[in-house]
Amino acid sequence: MIVGMVILMNINKIMFLFENNNQCMGVDFTLKTTHYSCSAQQVLHEACLMNGHTIKGSVDAIRHHLKIRQKCPVLISVVNKCLFFPLPLAHHHQLVWVRYVPSIKCKMINQHQTQVNILDHQFTLDVNQRMIKRQIKRCQAYVDILTKNELEWDCRNASPIGFNELLQQNENYRKEYS
Repeated sequence: MIVGMVILMNINKIMFLFENNNQCMGVDFTLKTTHYSCSAQQVLHEACLMNGHTIKGSVDAIRHHLKIRQKCPVLISVVNKCLFFPLPLAHHHQLVWVRYVPSIKCKMINQHQTQVNILDHQFTLDVNQRMIKRQIKRCQAYVDILTKNELEWDCRNASPIGFNELLQQNENYRKEYS
């Protein structure tokens, strides 16, 4: 459980998770690195569990809403809209998980290299720009779905109804349609 708490505290600050041979390194927004003795998938799974859901449930929901099958982002926190998306690095047999932030930008350097700007930080990744843009679009679409659902939920809860009022509405409904 302590490991999960450490991961949850760190995951809110993580910008990238690099995975190599079931070892994982996280880079946070201050460029400090954190090493984990497990895979990035396990780090993300622990973070999901600490937020009350599983990584499988997160991936299944995203697949359902976006109608995708491969390279599916993972939602860590619904409240913070914390999402990570996977990118396989060209020629390295490594996987990098990038945290989605709305201001993320990417610029093509060449066919297999892309400059990624996250907040005030600039990185070069050995990934095709098209793949990064597709993942960013997926994350934007899913955040839009979450926001829309929150707005609908807020509207439904705008006027709370008491138990007696609910019984009265039920009685009126029964009389009207019987």
